[in-house]
Amino acid sequence: MRYNRYNVPVRRPLPRGLLGLAVIAVGLVTLTPAHGGVFSGDNGKIAFTCATDICTINPDGSSRATLLAGASDPSWSSDESKIAYVSASSIWVANANGTSPLSLGTASGSSQPTFSFQGDRVAFVRGGHIYTIQANGNGGELPLTSSTATDANPAYSPDGTKIAFARDSGSGFDIWTVNVSTGVLHQVTNAAGDEVSPTWSPSGLTIVYSAGSTHELFAAGSSGSSIPTPTDLNVVGTEPAFSPDGSKIAFVPSGGGLSYMVAQASGAVTPIPNTAGASQPDWQAVTAPSNQPPSSFTGPPVNVVYPSVNLSIGDSAPTVGDFLTAS
Repeated sequence: MRYNRYNVPVRRPLPRGLLGLAVIAVGLVTLTPAHGGVFSGDNGKIAFTCATDICTINPDGSSRATLLAGASDPSWSSDESKIAYVSASSIWVANANGTSPLSLGTASGSSQPTFSFQGDRVAFVRGGHIYTIQANGNGGELPLTSSTATDANPAYSPDGTKIAFARDSGSGFDIWTVNVSTGVLHQVTNAAGDEVSPTWSPSGLTIVYSAGSTHELFAAGSSGSSIPTPTDLNVVGTEPAFSPDGSKIAFVPSGGGLSYMVAQASGAVTPIPNTAGASQPDWQAVTAPSNQPPSSFTGPPVNVVYPSVNLSIGDSAPTVGDFLTAS
């Protein structure tokens, strides 16, 4: 059958108790974990859950390493210096290299962390509601959503002003955003079935998510006064995560492991080697060296060193007509 607002066939979900995903006691679908805020920059390593640990890997499948033992659901900070994660059913923060782990003191059952752009707070889920807490371990827990609905999958926007999340008010999960300062809500999707796992584009203009029982990836505008018509990306996958340069989307394909696609409808898909059994990817934003333009730079040539003046024979100082050499 076809669901409202989607122009592709999407099968009605199986009864919740028959889904391949685990089901919690109250009968709700167990959602895939949240993703960190997608912050603009060059594409760094991808952190992901590998069995009972967190691993990192380059997008080409090289340099896989275990970063944190007994941990899951990673979320990088915008300045590439920290990583938030779940351990022992609570939220923790460590240095980006896995050292100096710090418990944020959240109650048991806390999960799905996502770093704010400023790096001062981490949002997370507990008991079907979204909270934020200081990232330095000094507490300051605040409720962000509180209603009869079930909220999950929070993801900070690139500028830190909003959080996208999945909300089930009784008829399936839809994607919403909430302004973290005012609490104003905006509904992004309203199709039948479940839309989950939102990830922001680095520009903040687009949200990609997984929809329906077939877990097709869709994209929708993040703002506006009305609910936008989504775009089918024609790729089956879950747990999407934008790359920091906005050109790619990492995800978990139906066959397992990790892949990434070109961030456009029917974009080419590239499997990431050495990621069998991987889940919950989050792409680290890194800053280009100060003497190099970002890898995504498409403007006019940029000098990375000061130019040299080639003096004419016999000259001891530059004169009009001398050539410059630059790189």
